Amino acid sequence: MVHGQGLKVPDPSSRRPLSTRAIAANKCGGMPCARSAAAIYTSALSATHWKTAIAESAEGAALTGLGNYPEAEKMLVRSYGILSKDKFVPASFLSLTQSYLQTLHEQERHAHRAAPPVAAR
Repeated sequence: MVHGQGLKVPDPSSRRPLSTRAIAANKCGGMPCARSAAAIYTSALSATHWKTAIAESAEGAALTGLGNYPEAEKMLVRSYGILSKDKFVPASFLSLTQSYLQTLHEQERHAHRAAPPVAAR
């Protein structure tokens, strides 16, 4: 450490899984990156393994960003269900998926309020 410099506080986002950080920073194409990670984990572990659920959670977050709320919700709810039942899942991964679900619902509400009213026939 150089004299006069304090210890660097790590970025809280660095505690997220690498694939999630890459998607959030849009370093790997977001959606294709998450989809590839989910496919790899599915074939290497299983479709219901918590690591697969984390990758699918990231894919759900990417779908939210693209405005595909129905598909995003389906993926995030499924991921949350898997993560919440596995006692070995680090709590940070469960809370990350919860935050993705919260973001989804906030964006969905905002999009609904911003949509022009449908004309009556």
